[in-house]
Amino acid sequence: MDNTGGNLREIVGHLKSNIVIDKIVDFGKHFVFRFENSYGLSVLEKGEGQGPQYIATVTKFDIADEDYVLDYTTPVSNNDVKTDNAGSIMLLLSKVKKLKKSHNIHNN
Repeated sequence: MDNTGGNLREIVGHLKSNIVIDKIVDFGKHFVFRFENSYGLSVLEKGEGQGPQYIATVTKFDIADEDYVLDYTTPVSNNDVKTDNAGSIMLLLSKVKKLKKSHNIHNN
C-alpha cells in the first residue's frame, strides 16, 4: 500500500463500511466516516496539484448520517489536518474510532 497518495476508498480497507458520505465535489472527493461512538472524520481528497491531497476534520453526529458538525474540541485534533500522507488519515481514523461517546450535537 502506498501511504503517500491514492484513492482513499482503496486505502481504508476494512473501514469502507464506515463511509456514510462519498461524493464528488468541484475539487475532488468528499468522504465522511461514521463510527458507533457518534464521531467520524470528514476527509476531502483533492486532485493533483491542488495543495495537500487530504484535508480531514473530526465530526460529531446526531442521528442521521447527514446530521453532523465539525468538532474542533476533541483530543484527536483541534484544527483541520492537511496532509499528503494516507497513513496520517488512517491514524486519525483509528483515533477517532476510539473516542468515548459524548452527548449529541444539540447538547454541546
